[in-house]
Amino acid sequence: MTRLFGLFVTATLLGALISAAAAEELPWKPGQPQEPAAPDQNQEATPQNQGGVDLQEALSPEIYQRAIQPILTQIEKAEKVLALYDKEMAKEQKDRNEKRALGYRLSAAKLYLAASQQARQKKDLIKEADLQAAVIAQYEVPMRDKAVGIYLALAQEAMDKNDIKAVIEYYQQALKIDPENAVAKEELEKLAELVKQHAAQGQAGRTTGSGGKDKTDQESVYRSPQDYQEKHDYDDKTPADYQERSDRTGKYNP
Repeated sequence: MTRLFGLFVTATLLGALISAAAAEELPWKPGQPQEPAAPDQNQEATPQNQGGVDLQEALSPEIYQRAIQPILTQIEKAEKVLALYDKEMAKEQKDRNEKRALGYRLSAAKLYLAASQQARQKKDLIKEADLQAAVIAQYEVPMRDKAVGIYLALAQEAMDKNDIKAVIEYYQQALKIDPENAVAKEELEKLAELVKQHAAQGQAGRTTGSGGKDKTDQESVYRSPQDYQEKHDYDDKTPADYQERSDRTGKYNP
């Protein structure tokens, strides 16, 4: 079902929607999605607020180093990148490098996703089921949600700028990470519905409006050559007649 949904979005939206948005101003504007709740990136990951298990105490030093430390390394990298983003955004707008700032956020999303993937893989090094569940609760799910949250926020910002191609790409990235993400699915479905409405309105205009011409102009399309012959003075003007009216320079002399 998810694969069919992805194919539908790719075929329908990237074709029809991006073509419709090629104008300077969209002929219709998708509804603004609600801003996703941004994960608290400054919240300290403690046993009290994430799973109730202190993995450093529960695991042997060797297992902790092999299973948990790679996850923490990716998280630390993500937080350093976000600190660079905050520093860039603290600059005056005229001095700010928007492209660089976007790159920081995309890098942070990838690093959080890498941390989540590390957690999913490394938990198998732990034998105890409850400790595996703690790794999922403390790292795998929260880091996945942080990555998704960045893409959802970027999609909303792209929507504000009418950058529909970017909106679609960011929501699709969110769905790749979390195929059941309700926000991304709902917003892509809204966009798909608006595409259908826009296409229907365009088709109606082509069949009934004929480019804004009135009924007489539209009917003129169906006039036969004989009808035009009767309404114009062709009388005795023949090719020979036009030839005689031309001089050697090729200028016509009426």
